[in-house]
Amino acid sequence: MISRILNGWEVISKILSIPGFKRRSIFKNHSLKDPDLIAKVLENFKKSRPVVLLYFDLVKFHEVEQVSGFQAASKILTLFKKSLEREIPEIFPGSEILAVENLLGDDFVVLMAMEGRLEHGELQKIAITSRIGIKERIKQEYLKITGREPDIHVGYAVLGLKAKNVESQLYTALREAQGLAKGSISLETAMLLSEFREILDRARLEIVYQPIVSLRTGGILGWEALTRGPRESYFRSPDILFTFAENVGLLYPLERVCRRLALENLGRLGPDQKLFLNIHPRTISDPNFVRGETMRLIEEMGLKPSSIVFEITERHSINDFPNFNKTLEHYRSQGYLVAVDDVGSGFSSLESIAEIRPDFIKIDKSLIRDINLNPIKRSLLETFITFAEKIGCAIIAEGIETWEEITTLANIGAHYGQGYFLGRPGFPKVYLDKSVEQKVLRLVSSRRHNGWKHAFTVGEITENAEIVRKDCLVREVKKILEENELLDGVVVVEEGKPVGLVMRYHLDRYLGRQYGVPLYFERPITAIMDTSPLVIEEDTPIEIVSQIAMNRNRFKLYDYIIVTRNQLFKGIVSVRTLLDTMTRICQI
Repeated sequence: MISRILNGWEVISKILSIPGFKRRSIFKNHSLKDPDLIAKVLENFKKSRPVVLLYFDLVKFHEVEQVSGFQAASKILTLFKKSLEREIPEIFPGSEILAVENLLGDDFVVLMAMEGRLEHGELQKIAITSRIGIKERIKQEYLKITGREPDIHVGYAVLGLKAKNVESQLYTALREAQGLAKGSISLETAMLLSEFREILDRARLEIVYQPIVSLRTGGILGWEALTRGPRESYFRSPDILFTFAENVGLLYPLERVCRRLALENLGRLGPDQKLFLNIHPRTISDPNFVRGETMRLIEEMGLKPSSIVFEITERHSINDFPNFNKTLEHYRSQGYLVAVDDVGSGFSSLESIAEIRPDFIKIDKSLIRDINLNPIKRSLLETFITFAEKIGCAIIAEGIETWEEITTLANIGAHYGQGYFLGRPGFPKVYLDKSVEQKVLRLVSSRRHNGWKHAFTVGEITENAEIVRKDCLVREVKKILEENELLDGVVVVEEGKPVGLVMRYHLDRYLGRQYGVPLYFERPITAIMDTSPLVIEEDTPIEIVSQIAMNRNRFKLYDYIIVTRNQLFKGIVSVRTLLDTMTRICQI
């Protein structure tokens, strides 16, 4: 249907003409002989002239097409566009019209530069005046074609005078204007939009980090990045901030700013430590999210995709699991990890887990609160832990506030914990308080001693391994593995120290991709090696090694454990050898 109204990112994708946005006009039909539209916007910013976006919607236009036919509908659309081009300059003689475009169907956008500062009331007057003027302009012809008078909805927004992120400003303005035109944004909400957009434009958000701690080793798995609005602002509360953004269709720009700030302010991460980023299911499927912005940011920060966990909240329903999972697989293939948040807070958790197949399951605080006093909660969490281990993921217990809760969680085998007892959200990122750290380590230690009668060190079961240098080519490593079928991997060593690991199945995964052989075969092994393998000193007790090894990312669960003596390479321990040794110890 010609009158199909696009919404969400369908409209945005058209207006922004992705990809190549900055190299050409944002409107598909806009003449390429004219100066680039972005350059026009920037030029007006330099002159302190705000740019206004007007969004026009012909009400019930689909009925015109159904009743009067395709040709009549096309004639009206042509009439409407010409009327905008002629009438808008007459209504606002001091303005500069930058573009007038029909996005698709009955959606039209006008961009114009105005003089002076524009308040909310003035924008309303501009919208009302243009609505009345255009309606009168097309009224007679519209009556002739359809037999009834036209009705027009108008939305409005103004771009800030900010030279950076013009693309983001256009997106935000379009969504705001469209929301007003369609009636999804009330006038009361519109009054708050200017403050909200100013927060986004200036990135006036506070990012805090809360630690996630291993209840089996006492180490820090990583940090969850949490967002707070400006102090003394209506948007201080994250609940208000994100709910407002979702209601006005600006969730993607908000999460985009949050992700950027979370990565820029993170600081260093240790080997295998993670940053947990909250992502709305709707955002991860957004076309602009797929453009690799997150990958660019993490590379700038010296991180890897395996350091990032996309945390999908269970509180938000996922209406299209097939497409959602297709998008998730795109990120998994790049190395990103996935967590399901708030499990236990609603009734769709099991469905979400089954469909998403997460690396981490975060149990909602409602199931953790007073778990030491509630046998039903303990039994339920034990079931979750067993289930998680069977599907190859880990449990994170949220909202831990007491020593009794953490003791119970550790005793029933929970993998990780998060909550005020372990550390409140803070900036810079929070580490365990010394007194809490000592308590956790004593707890972990006591559980180890209860389960082991004999102390063995990993150095006692170390085996020799094939080693290569950093400049060794991928094809040479492939040849080494082909000539020795019993060899599962090679260790990359530089000046006696292990710097990387290449397992047979990881190498085959790289070379098995489309164009994998021509892309990697003649490159140094550093291009595909794991730069953060598990490295353990030879005097480490075997029970500690087993706990650390079994809590690795599931994609690395069966990788070699590299053993060192005074940080110099000594050998490796395979997971099979480790498990066989543990079995023999338990029989003593």
